[in-house]
Amino acid sequence: MKKLLSLIILTSLISCQTQVSKKIETSVEDTDKIDLATTFLNGMDQYNNNVKLVDQEFTQFENGDLQKMFDSTSEDLVWSSLLVIHFQRKLGWKE
Repeated sequence: MKKLLSLIILTSLISCQTQVSKKIETSVEDTDKIDLATTFLNGMDQYNNNVKLVDQEFTQFENGDLQKMFDSTSEDLVWSSLLVIHFQRKLGWKE
């Protein structure tokens, strides 16, 4: 009886694991749309990462921790004032 029950359970488990593979035909237009959507989602991931970084820098600026804010900026950052047509590199900006 135990062997019969074990055989039934084993058979049902094996039958549940088999998957029916169905080939989905995609056109060139569909693959272009999929590629475009993938590119968009990757760009949104990068955008969200940049939003977090900028938010951290503004928080550091608001807290008065300017050294951390300057340390987190890129070395090739170019700062420009809206009022004056003058550009400075990071080293000049820190002074």
